[in-house]
Amino acid sequence: MLFSISCTREINKQTEYSFYYWKTTFSNEIKAADFIQSQRVNHFYIHYFDIDWDPNLYQPVPVAEMNGFINSVPFTSVHFTPVIYITNNCLDMMDNHWCDSLPNKIRNKIIFITNRLQQANPSVKTGIDEIQIDCDWTERTKEKYFRFLKNFKQRYPDKIISATVRLYPYKYYEKAGVPPVDKGLLMCYNLTNIKDVKTANSIFDIKDLKQYLITKKYPLPLDIALPVFSWYAWFSQGEFKGIVYPDEKNFLTADTRFFKKVGNNFLLTADTLAGNNYLREGDLLRLEDPGKDELAEAAEILHQHFPKTKRIALFYWDKFLIQRNEAVIHQIYATF
Repeated sequence: MLFSISCTREINKQTEYSFYYWKTTFSNEIKAADFIQSQRVNHFYIHYFDIDWDPNLYQPVPVAEMNGFINSVPFTSVHFTPVIYITNNCLDMMDNHWCDSLPNKIRNKIIFITNRLQQANPSVKTGIDEIQIDCDWTERTKEKYFRFLKNFKQRYPDKIISATVRLYPYKYYEKAGVPPVDKGLLMCYNLTNIKDVKTANSIFDIKDLKQYLITKKYPLPLDIALPVFSWYAWFSQGEFKGIVYPDEKNFLTADTRFFKKVGNNFLLTADTLAGNNYLREGDLLRLEDPGKDELAEAAEILHQHFPKTKRIALFYWDKFLIQRNEAVIHQIYATF
């Protein structure tokens, strides 16, 4: 039953238990407040917007902006951090002018969204003390990205600025560089190439995680993020077509009228619709679902590598996915 597990662990007052909220609107999640309380969730990363490159305007623009604020109290009555995602393509196209001027435009947009959030929900906690920048930078774009971060930090001298760190730049930080921020968040998911039809599970594989973990000290303090989400990778004639997101109607089901299940693969035997996607006979859906035992093992390993972690975050908040993963969510939090 959803949100039924009671919290029996001793609270680790040194660790915050967090979730990512990555939808553009807030929805009235059933018993969300009960779950937050029972699992001691005391922090949220809330996705505010993305920054992408507009080829017509020839400049960075905000997209996928948070625009629905009703019923947001269950999420924002706890401490939260705004997150801004910057595409690597945007960095690639930007020149130094935008590295210097974009931080101020982002700052103004953050203030605008935060004010709307607080106006719609007067009980929302104020006093944001951290802002996170999410970006999958590369060696080619790191100089622009780090210049942007230095300028962004100057706009917020009184706040913690954090940046997400994928596993590759974590392991090879001498080559990939270290973001000039106050702390990082190590994203322990999306480990391999989703577009390769031979990939088994691009979201998470414990063997891949172990290969990236190192014993030497990373130059930044790190929080930890693990996945509690799933999807189908969609292929047609061996070519990656996109992602089909699961829900109660199509997740872990194999309607024999449309699918032939082989391991974690679903081979379509007839044309059908999946959400807004039109799938044809012969297409392949590869289920990518982090194993609960592997996630529990990963939590133990990560706790050993990062015993002083201040925050463990789970990606991402969704009623259906939380229902499926409630037991392992409890176990991950308890580990830290």
